[in-house]
Amino acid sequence: MIVNKNLKAKDQIDVLYKIADIAKENKIVNCSRTYLKGLLEREKQFSTGIGNGIAIPHCRCDVVNEIEIIICALGEPIDWNSIDNEPVDLVIALAIPNKNINHEYLSIISKLARLLMDENYVNELKSFKDEKDIIRKIKSTIK
Repeated sequence: MIVNKNLKAKDQIDVLYKIADIAKENKIVNCSRTYLKGLLEREKQFSTGIGNGIAIPHCRCDVVNEIEIIICALGEPIDWNSIDNEPVDLVIALAIPNKNINHEYLSIISKLARLLMDENYVNELKSFKDEKDIIRKIKSTIK
């Protein structure tokens, strides 16, 4: 799990570009552009902005090495075409390999989405100063 506590981005596309670059730098993916293309295609289907200032962009892709989560707190909230029409300030991206035939990722997305709809949970998550606390909280959520 990768955490970036102050990602600076001008818009949704810029956030996704930066997430793809983070994934490449951390060897989560073999090709950042292919992963980015998958994220962009997923957003075209339906916005991953789930409300409460949260987005969960994700895609399955051949260039992903293993399931990984990239958490980015944005320096400034940005429009994400969220279901509640509010801007997003926390992005929890998933990189999912195409070979993930057991669909473990569906369980992860489902658990995250359910808890991230809870305003108290979101406020607690956003209040953490230490990246280790964020990782611990998310890991306990998806087990």
